[in-house]
Formats: sequence, C-alpha cells, structure tokens
Amino acid sequence: MYGKPLHLLYPDLFKLREQPDISVYDVKNNPQLVTFTRWLVDSWRLDWERICADVGDVTLNPGEDVTTWKFGPKGRFTVKPVYE
Repeated sequence: MYGKPLHLLYPDLFKLREQPDISVYDVKNNPQLVTFTRWLVDSWRLDWERICADVGDVTLNPGEDVTTWKFGPKGRFTVKPVYE
C-alpha cells in the first residue's frame, strides 16, 4: 500500500507514539489504543488520520503470518536470484 514501512515514511509520528509494539490488528479494531506523548497538530494529525483510514481498508487473513521471499522460487531465499 505504501511501498515502505510506516516508521520510515512518518518518523515523527513513530517517535511520539507510546505503544512501540502495537499491531495492525489492534489499530484496525480500535485506533484509540494508540496514544502519543503530545498533541498531534497540523501535518501530524493529517498523517495519523490518513494512516487510520488506510488501516481500515486492510484485509487481515486468519492464521499465522508467513514470511516469503518474492525473488526466489516457491517463496524461498536462494543466492542465484540475488545475483541475477
């Protein structure tokens, strides 16, 4: 959706948040669980509102997360595709 991790796109918001390990699932179910060390004004407030709106559009699948390597066969890391 964003192309980069949110902590890289919105570093100031991530410095101000009080819950470092909150999950997307928790934010999706209740965005008010996220609190900040100060008031969010101007662009910070707009950024946070945009993130909350986008999280609402995320579809979560049941079950455990699975890590895959998109450049390798069958989703597994191998050295050959890296060199190619």
